[in-house]
Amino acid sequence: MPAKVLIVISSSDREVVWTALLYARAAIASDWMGAAKVILWGPSSRVVADDAELRGNVREVIALGERVYVCKACSDRYGATEALAELGCTVEYVGPVSSGFIEQGYAVFNW
Repeated sequence: MPAKVLIVISSSDREVVWTALLYARAAIASDWMGAAKVILWGPSSRVVADDAELRGNVREVIALGERVYVCKACSDRYGATEALAELGCTVEYVGPVSSGFIEQGYAVFNW
C-alpha cells in the first residue's frame, strides 16, 4: 500500500507553520507519498490568515490540486474563517474529516 500522510498544522509559531507548508508543498509536488492531505487546526488558522507569505504558501498547495482543510471551530474562534475561505481553503468541522483520513490509513504528521 502506498504511503499516505495527513499533515496537521496546529502551531501558533509562524516558523513552524512555514516549515510545515514547505514540507506539504514539496511532498505534494514531488509525489513523495501516495497521497498528502493538509489540515490547519487551532491557532495556525490565525497565523496563516494574518501572514501574506503563508497565505501564498497555502495558495501554492491548493494550486497543486490539494485541498487545505481548516477547522471551522478554530477559525471562528480566531476570526479567520472569512479570510481562509476567500483564500480557497475548505473550512469545516474537521474532526470527522481527520478521522476519515486516519481510517483510510493516513499517517499523521503533526506540526
